[in-house]
Amino acid sequence: MKNRLLIMMFVSTVCLASDLFASGVFKCIDENGQTTFAFAPCASKKITVKKEQDIEATVDEQMAALEIINGRISRINRQFRNLRLEREQNLQTSPDPGAQKQIRDGYRQHTSDLLDQLSELKSERSMLVDRSMSLLSRSDEG
Repeated sequence: MKNRLLIMMFVSTVCLASDLFASGVFKCIDENGQTTFAFAPCASKKITVKKEQDIEATVDEQMAALEIINGRISRINRQFRNLRLEREQNLQTSPDPGAQKQIRDGYRQHTSDLLDQLSELKSERSMLVDRSMSLLSRSDEG
C-alpha cells in the first residue's frame, strides 16, 4: 500500500514537472535575429518590419562589400603569381645553396601569410553570400 502511494506520487510529480517544462520554454528572437530559449515569456518589444527597398539596399551593400573582397582575393592571387616568378628568378641568379635556402624559406613564409589572408577573405565572402541569400529568401517569402 505504501509502495503504491509512493509510485503514484512519483508519477504525479513527473507528469506535473513535464507539463511545467513543456509549457515553460519560450523561443525568443531579438531585433538582431539572435534566437534564445527561456523559461520566461519573451520581452515584448517593438518589431520593425523592413520594407522591401530596405532589404534591397542591404543586399546591395553586401554585394558592394563582396566586390571589395573579390578584389582583395584577386590581388592576393596576383601576389602569389608575382612571388613565384620572383622566387624562380632569384633561384636562377643565385648559385649559392645557402642563398637558395634563404630564398625558399622566405617564399614559404610569404606564401603562408598570403594563404592565411586568402582563407580569411574567403570566409568573409562566404558569410556575406549566406547573409545575402538569407535576406533574399526572406524578401521572397514576404
